[in-house]
Amino acid sequence: MLLTDTDIINELSPSSQTGFDEARQQSSWEDYDSKLLIYPFRAEKDGYLTPIGYDLTVGESYVSSFRKRLVPLGVGEEFAIAAGETVLIKTEEYIGLPKNKRLAGLVQSKVSLVSVGFSSVAATLDTDWEGHLMVAMTNYQPYALSLRRGQAFCTALFIRCSSAATKSCNFPTNRTDIVMRRQADWLEEHERENQRLLAADLARRAQPSVLVRLLPSLVAFVFVLLVFALAFSVWGSSPALIAAVAGSVAVSQLLAAIIRELWPKLRG
Repeated sequence: MLLTDTDIINELSPSSQTGFDEARQQSSWEDYDSKLLIYPFRAEKDGYLTPIGYDLTVGESYVSSFRKRLVPLGVGEEFAIAAGETVLIKTEEYIGLPKNKRLAGLVQSKVSLVSVGFSSVAATLDTDWEGHLMVAMTNYQPYALSLRRGQAFCTALFIRCSSAATKSCNFPTNRTDIVMRRQADWLEEHERENQRLLAADLARRAQPSVLVRLLPSLVAFVFVLLVFALAFSVWGSSPALIAAVAGSVAVSQLLAAIIRELWPKLRG
């Protein structure tokens, strides 16, 4: 049975309004075995309690798929979600379902946000769920959209089960496993990119420049030119000049081969 606003008020643990210390009272709020915890719970006049649910608000941080890190948010701080970006938003509210496992929940979108370009939200609250939620949202617009801390961005619906659940959700409080897995993925991606850049840099360094590739031929040409000039000044246009040039060509080829062999060793 889906709980109405009246049902939710009746199911609430007093800790939802009198106070809850997350670090000290985890799994031990007042009447935790049979009562629902929503903390902080805002009074009905604030508009968070709906006819059949409770609006959840943007909390102290979000995980950005583009910035690849957990981004903290100050009170009332606005943040932009880029075109095509998916974010995991931590709710301000800490939700604790009663330990008797007779309540479950669903998390649904707010039409006001879907209508401007945000993705739909769909998540479940298992019967033994406890903690802040990590709610995924994607910006489907070709431009940035904004949210701010404290803004209502999804709605939790609560369902009374006809019998107690026997299985546990086995997820850590606040879904820290999702954050850690995403951070591990980003570190691995960063390492792969570093390896790719290093390999590209090594390949670039190993590739000789145009000047280096032309150096042996340039040395050979200059050598032949010098021999020709010297022989011409001594013998003029005679058979001796032709013989000297022919010999210099052979020697220049030898010099070029020596340079090609020694240059990589000299660079190293």
